[in-house]
Amino acid sequence: MNCLLTAWHEHQAELRGWLRHRLGNTVDAEDLLQDVFLKALRQGERFCAITNARAWLYEVARDQGAETKESAPEEFPGQRCFASFPVKWHPPQSIVVRLFSS
Repeated sequence: MNCLLTAWHEHQAELRGWLRHRLGNTVDAEDLLQDVFLKALRQGERFCAITNARAWLYEVARDQGAETKESAPEEFPGQRCFASFPVKWHPPQSIVVRLFSS
């Protein structure tokens, strides 16, 4: 497990920057970075046998990013902004009635 933490501390900042650049979004980059760490963590002691940890981390991030992009629904303008709200917001009924009764 120590080899994982060592590799992570050596490469996480660079990997985070690369993900931000590729995804164009800090929040998505952080989410993906966590997914990569969890995948590495699941490797357990097998991670220590990886000869090039940096290459492995980037490969996993690239593959995970491709999977995420393929499975993501088509976005509408402002979706990322709304995604940051902790709960779904529903407008009061009076606003909805005024919008649609015009």
